[in-house]
Amino acid sequence: YVAWWCQEYFGQQAAPEAAKVYQLYYGLLNSYDKQWYGSEKVHGALDSLAKKFAGQTFAPAARDTYSTLNERAAEYEKALALAEAAGKKMDRQQRQYFFEHAELPLLLDYRPTLAAKLLVEAMNTSDLEKAWELCETAIKPLEQLEIEILRAERPPFENWYRETFIRRHESRLNVHRP
Repeated sequence: YVAWWCQEYFGQQAAPEAAKVYQLYYGLLNSYDKQWYGSEKVHGALDSLAKKFAGQTFAPAARDTYSTLNERAAEYEKALALAEAAGKKMDRQQRQYFFEHAELPLLLDYRPTLAAKLLVEAMNTSDLEKAWELCETAIKPLEQLEIEILRAERPPFENWYRETFIRRHESRLNVHRP
């Protein structure tokens, strides 16, 4: 069905790669909480880093957290490379729809996953100056996400991802939270 659907929406040339993107999408975001995995790790790391920089005792990241973040980032990179290749075979409208329907949801967790990796590294380094540098570097993927969100907020969807009574500031549903 997905292969047929991709052919209908994105054309015969882009369909095989687009279908593979959706396959990876469904693997990465196979439960509701996976959409916010990176964001949750960012917030957990920030709590620990605040304690670290204040000289307080903090809980380090679980041993497998960094490897899980690395694995997820690698899978996202594979999906996003396929999405880029598929997008080159689509017209402008198809690319925009594909971006909003497949790429952006992947990016909503990929960018925070990259930031979380850097923050976990900062938690694990004993050099406070190096930890600060890693924290400053972690903002870059989150800033890139804000630009990518703006790409989806085109007319008539301006401010589509703004805060609402459902998507409050601290809500996991707020795409700007990380």
